[in-house]
Amino acid sequence: MNNQTAERCHTLNDEQALLDKQQVAHALSISIRTIDNLVKSGDFPPGVRMGRFLYWSQRTIATWRRNQFASQEQWRPRR
Repeated sequence: MNNQTAERCHTLNDEQALLDKQQVAHALSISIRTIDNLVKSGDFPPGVRMGRFLYWSQRTIATWRRNQFASQEQWRPRR
């Protein structure tokens, strides 16, 4: 994370940290275009606009990620 990006990351505490689109893409290992497509299709929560930038809370990203892997985490081998 460069200094400019770090300045845009408003941190209240770990769970309430606000991430811009570039930080979200990096955290999820996906492209910015993929985020745009997921938001457009309704498969990803929209960001909150503050000035020129969109932000997502760390909690929102963690919840989305947890929901994506919920079925995998509940998987049990067949007997």
